[in-house]
Amino acid sequence: MSNKWSAKASYPTAAVLAVTALWVVFPGCAQKIREPVPGEKVLSHVVKPGESLEDIADDYYGDPDRADEIRDFNRLGDDEVNEGDVLRVYMVPKDLETLGRRERARVPYNTGLELVARGSFLDATAEFREAARLDPDFAEAQYNLGVTYQKLDAHDKAIEAFARAVRLRAKNSDYHYAIGGSYFHLGRYDEAVQAFEKALLFNPANIKAQYSLAAALEKDGKLSRARKAWEKYLEMDSDSDWADRARSRLAPIWNHDRSTRRHRFSSFRRSERNYRPR
Repeated sequence: MSNKWSAKASYPTAAVLAVTALWVVFPGCAQKIREPVPGEKVLSHVVKPGESLEDIADDYYGDPDRADEIRDFNRLGDDEVNEGDVLRVYMVPKDLETLGRRERARVPYNTGLELVARGSFLDATAEFREAARLDPDFAEAQYNLGVTYQKLDAHDKAIEAFARAVRLRAKNSDYHYAIGGSYFHLGRYDEAVQAFEKALLFNPANIKAQYSLAAALEKDGKLSRARKAWEKYLEMDSDSDWADRARSRLAPIWNHDRSTRRHRFSSFRRSERNYRPR
């Protein structure tokens, strides 16, 4: 998994910037399955802490869905990769072109990360835009461009960047959560709800998305659904500061529901007493 730098201080705003430095060496392979033909290469990759096969496939092929190709080529079976493992990555000419674009884009991308770390958000957006121009399939560049626009409170532009990232990685929970954060801050609660629900669809354990979904439903006046969402959040997190905040948000909804039920029952009883057969 790529190392990530986070400036997020509160839900539901996403503010995670990802560093995807690539380590490539070219030693000979100990157990080659096939020899590369002219124009093809086998690269060696040292697994970094927390890195998955999906991360490695994204770095080399620009497509995390090709992780199984790396698994099969290295005869991993169901084994997990561990830090320090050396994996072989088979590259055809098209893959090498993709890797070249990514390496060129990584220069402004990492410059953008450095600028963000210094708080130079406006300058960082230019670097992320350049990274995305050099590699149109660089989803993390689009994502971090959106995050940086969020830091500038430019949520309309953030939504545009996140939407491009989502088109590239439709099943990425973090991307849907991020775009939901900008919809939330613009008061577009119905769209925020949809985005947070998608984030949870692709990662049911995304606790930030669950909290934000409850908050968006509450803001949108959908109190019955909000109550269920808050209760679901408390099942996932019962003892953090955020859990205490969730309880404080949930209590008025419980009181509202009890008051509504008493009112409905009282109205029914009055109607029953006043009923006269024809």
